[in-house]
Amino acid sequence: MGLAGIERHLHLCKMDLVAYRSGFNGQVILRPRAGEDRFEFHMDPSTTETLHASGDVYLSEAAAWELLNSLSGAFGAAGFAHILCMDDTRGELFKRIECKARRDES
Repeated sequence: MGLAGIERHLHLCKMDLVAYRSGFNGQVILRPRAGEDRFEFHMDPSTTETLHASGDVYLSEAAAWELLNSLSGAFGAAGFAHILCMDDTRGELFKRIECKARRDES
């Protein structure tokens, strides 16, 4: 399952991401669109319910935080619980978004 259903909410995200069905286990994950150079984004399918992603943003701190907030908005609109963290240049936790929203499976 992964992020199945996120497709219709990606317009809320200012990151140019696309939903991609993994050939590993069929989970829907996110990948940057070809040619995107404002950030790197890596998400791998998981053998559990928890997906992990990481990356780097090559913009100002404020612009990077705006991108993460918009990604959180897309996840929240799709009903996915999530935690997004932003590190400073030393790799120390700098900012965090946590959303406990859950999908309505009915």
